[in-house]
Amino acid sequence: MENVLWRIADLMRGYMRNEDTTHAIYTMVLYKLLADFKREAEYLREPHRIMNLTTGIEIERLKNSVYDIKRGFEMQMREIDVARKGIESIRNLPEDTFKEVFYYLDTIDFTKEIARGNYQLVAESFLKAQETIFSRTRSMNECTTPENIISILKGIMNVKGSESILDICAGTGRLLIDVGIKANRLIGQEMDGVCAEMAEINMIVANKDGEIIQSDSLIGRNNRIADVVVCHPPFGKKGFQEHYQFNNYLRWGQPAKTNLDFNFLSLVVSQMGDRGAVVVPEGVLFRGGADGEIRERMIRENLIEGIIALPSGILNPSMSVPASLLILKKDRKTKDIFMFDAKSYFKPIRGGVTMSEENLKEIVSTYDEKIITDTSRFVGLKEIEENGYVLTVNRYMISETKENDEKVSVDELIETLKTLENDMVCSKEKTDEILKKIKN
Repeated sequence: MENVLWRIADLMRGYMRNEDTTHAIYTMVLYKLLADFKREAEYLREPHRIMNLTTGIEIERLKNSVYDIKRGFEMQMREIDVARKGIESIRNLPEDTFKEVFYYLDTIDFTKEIARGNYQLVAESFLKAQETIFSRTRSMNECTTPENIISILKGIMNVKGSESILDICAGTGRLLIDVGIKANRLIGQEMDGVCAEMAEINMIVANKDGEIIQSDSLIGRNNRIADVVVCHPPFGKKGFQEHYQFNNYLRWGQPAKTNLDFNFLSLVVSQMGDRGAVVVPEGVLFRGGADGEIRERMIRENLIEGIIALPSGILNPSMSVPASLLILKKDRKTKDIFMFDAKSYFKPIRGGVTMSEENLKEIVSTYDEKIITDTSRFVGLKEIEENGYVLTVNRYMISETKENDEKVSVDELIETLKTLENDMVCSKEKTDEILKKIKN
């Protein structure tokens, strides 16, 4: 599918701006999905929420002239709010180009998996297509979470069918939907209007019950409690601080006014019924001042279960800011924090990093089972106190291995010196023999 999408983008290039192209392709792929569900309507194995969006789809109208196809496409999709921007862009395409684009679009086929009732795979295919479409659009990239991070959190959070899940920075909903694919209810809050609309569509495609609220999650009563809360907030986001101060979720203290990182973290902790996870910039783990005091209080209240350090470039190839996963849990039985440096499980590639399915399973199992390795260990409260409540994973990996490394280095050095000493004795004996022969 990826090659088809890039081919369609190439055909559209020159007729519209890059951002308009992405919205146009998204609208057309959404149409193709709706049309494929319409074709399989009589054979669905179980009801699907997306059928409510297919009432205006008339497949027969798209078998006539190019003009009829283009006009029919616009008429059928205009009732879907998120498709309007794409429709406006498509109007700029010449009819011959539109015909060729539609030819390639028709090669994308969702019907096989729809007929098999494999709705989860259908949703995954559509979400991956969406990720490909918007990968070159900077504004939309801010509304998405990398697949590697989503896969890790899906495995670690292990959301059950009896649980609800909330994402306070839902974006286009990929993190919320994938991590909460088994949840009984999904709730998302998103400030950007286009992203919120796409998230709502994506939730329908995934056939999940829930709601997407378009609002600034940091302002308001914020009383939506869910069993699990996940969040990939915008790093270092700034705002009008008077709007974000003295809110009910800031019970651990007022964050520094430089950015809103600790506002998001405090909100996640206050809204999670059982556990949560936040993608955080490295600064959240070591920053001092007011932010450091909040981190210390959360540590003392035993709210932080673990930290997973991620490689640079995982969020964006051009963004070198190190990131980590901060795993949170209430009612913990131990006060130790599990530190895990997962950087070595990723392989750098052009355009970022990647990891194998085997490495993904190893990351999840290492965290779930709290396996002690060269790159993972428990850190006690006393050691954290001695380090000023700094939670940077690398600091604790070094502190654990330093003594052993030094011991190995000294032992190796002693053995090397013994070997050299023996070599010197042997050399001296040979030299003496040669000198004796010369004198004789």
